[in-house]
Amino acid sequence: MYYRNFCIKLFIAVCLVAEATQNEDVSAELRPSPRILTGQTAAKGQFPYQVSVRVNMQHICGGALVSRKFVLTAAHCVYNIDDEILSVQAGTVSRTDGGESRAVSNVIIHPQYGFDSDIALLLLATPFNYSDVVKGIAIAAWDVPVGESVTISGWGRIYEGGPLSTQLLYSRSLTTLKNEDCAASDGITNPGTLCLLSPQRRGFCDGDDGGPAVFKNILVGIASYNANSCGIATKGGFTKVSKYYTWIQNIIRAYNNDDSIQFTFLNMDYRSFFIKLLIAFCLVVNATQNEDGSAELIPSPRIVSGGFAALGQFPYQVSVRLNNQHICGGALISKRFVVTAAHCVYYIDYNTLSVQAGTVSRTNGGEIRAVSTVITHPLYGFSNDIALIQIEAPFNYSDVIKPVAITTWDVPAGELVAVSGWGRVYEGGPLSDILRYTKTLKTLKNEECAKANGTVDPGVLCLLSPQAAGFCDGDDGGPAVYRNILIGIASSITNGCGSMAKGGFTKLAYYKGWIDAVVTGLVQH
Repeated sequence: MYYRNFCIKLFIAVCLVAEATQNEDVSAELRPSPRILTGQTAAKGQFPYQVSVRVNMQHICGGALVSRKFVLTAAHCVYNIDDEILSVQAGTVSRTDGGESRAVSNVIIHPQYGFDSDIALLLLATPFNYSDVVKGIAIAAWDVPVGESVTISGWGRIYEGGPLSTQLLYSRSLTTLKNEDCAASDGITNPGTLCLLSPQRRGFCDGDDGGPAVFKNILVGIASYNANSCGIATKGGFTKVSKYYTWIQNIIRAYNNDDSIQFTFLNMDYRSFFIKLLIAFCLVVNATQNEDGSAELIPSPRIVSGGFAALGQFPYQVSVRLNNQHICGGALISKRFVVTAAHCVYYIDYNTLSVQAGTVSRTNGGEIRAVSTVITHPLYGFSNDIALIQIEAPFNYSDVIKPVAITTWDVPAGELVAVSGWGRVYEGGPLSDILRYTKTLKTLKNEECAKANGTVDPGVLCLLSPQAAGFCDGDDGGPAVYRNILIGIASSITNGCGSMAKGGFTKLAYYKGWIDAVVTGLVQH
């Protein structure tokens, strides 16, 4: 029913307030979106390797100090962000004050980063001085046995769509699984993923990304993605550190031969680590309702029955505007480019268009940029519903404005995808005042959409939208995201808003070459 998601979230929120749960000791993990649910408050110095990765001094992700000059985090946390606005804070359990801060001089993202290899190293401009509250952690060279408890920590959201925690929280209730267990759940087996079981009302949420997963004081994982909403029992994805041990070692040694690197060889009889650490990564999207009255001159779908997004939860989400009125969604892919649906901007004078970012409100706040040109796909018609908007002045990245990486591969069938937007709260209803999101859409094979729609288009991403969920008018052009990677743009719906449908998103992997050519100037505008 329409209020099912709300009831579930309300129940989780009550439980979070009513009980401080679990018992743990050693680890911590964070991310720009996931946070440790019903975790315990950490004591100062309990997790001396835990750091906060920050944009313009605002927390976006967690990380782990692995030497005096290097921090390990998730690649999606720092992808395409200028070094100059990044910093790292250590030596405090408070998200807002205390501790020591260091500027970042270089970001090294794994060369194969995409759906996998979600790992990055941050080189600090000035090394930390080790103390009882600031200290590096050893990195695992081998896998952790199945059935072991793992500790995670972070300042993520305290519940789905809620505020970030002001104090560092931690939990030791996650359990290592076999790769096959995660494969049975997710349909894929990735040797670079640490598979962890997160029980009900436990695990991480938005804001915990990049944070540490620790076993016996050894760093075994980095929070990467959340397969379900925060607080839902799940098997989820942490980047397995042992898989990238050699890459980490080589990078650190290449930059500084003297640096004291905390590498370890787990001298125990360990054999196979499991792939995928769970943790609820709430950054996904759950969009839906709320209204105000905004003029929308172009049909665009909106998230029906979705949850309200928190400020900074979807920093890549933008509002495409006509005469300063919201008409469509879009996704920021660089400081000067937004990708959206072609039908949103087709044949509109770009001088009347603008882009708003950095706010969850449809009517105010954030930053607005004028549009300098619109590049619609040359074959746009019934298909190829994609366009790029170039803005006049670049956005400045921050904790609430940040680009999203674009996929180069297709997503496996049966995976959950997050969508967000300010679209109508119901068929024919008003636009939502506040950004909404949902993570209930599921990828399908093209043949499944062909049965429903009668056609199979290689440029269409086929998603199943359950009853009373999905997008509606006003959400067009908005992002569909899987594991923090942009995989689709809302294009069309085959049925009314809120009806169960197999519907059309433009598949970004199919157009990646064209997007790159336009952005780099190889294709004339």
